Amino acid sequence: MSYLLSYQYSPVPLVKLELDGEYFDKGFGGSTHYAIAPQAFVLVGGFVYGGLGIGTIYSKDFTNDFSSPFYAARVGVDLHLLPRLRLDVNANYHFHAFNELRGVNTGTVTVGAVARFKI
Repeated sequence: MSYLLSYQYSPVPLVKLELDGEYFDKGFGGSTHYAIAPQAFVLVGGFVYGGLGIGTIYSKDFTNDFSSPFYAARVGVDLHLLPRLRLDVNANYHFHAFNELRGVNTGTVTVGAVARFKI
């Protein structure tokens, strides 16, 4: 389990830019320290959406503190619950090269949910 702080900006209808900061407790991936994963996404769609992102993982366990960059493919649904509250339920697949999108291993897909408040 991880914790996520997320910000979305929609420059035009049906296109969203998203910045995320994900926090993992000690023990993530066998680490002896906590880890933080900054990520950026470009998402397209409305109620049902999809997109691509890039990120890295910061941990004192890595040489130079950062992992190699990773890419992420995301699909999700954006549920409008209240006027200023949305629930974003999504599935993410992390990969290190775009040719890995062929033959996706569904055993490594992560599922997430984000409550979004409009300010």
